[in-house]
Amino acid sequence: SLPGSTNGEVLSAVQGYLEAAGYSFGEEEYNVSLTRATVGDPTETVTISIPMQRVSLTHFFGTPTGNMTITAVIPKEGQF
Repeated sequence: SLPGSTNGEVLSAVQGYLEAAGYSFGEEEYNVSLTRATVGDPTETVTISIPMQRVSLTHFFGTPTGNMTITAVIPKEGQF
């Protein structure tokens, strides 16, 4: 994340990407978790979880269950 960015700014950027892909936070179609960097752990972590039934391209093998989760871990830039 950019030095000095707030939780709201990071979550807003993630929301913008997800909405561009057709997901709407207002409909609770996904969950975003943010862990900010600390002096002891200088990484920013964003985890996104989306129900499998929302990402399945076909339901040929039945209705998928569970969530698809992706995590991005990014080194913190700048000072703490």
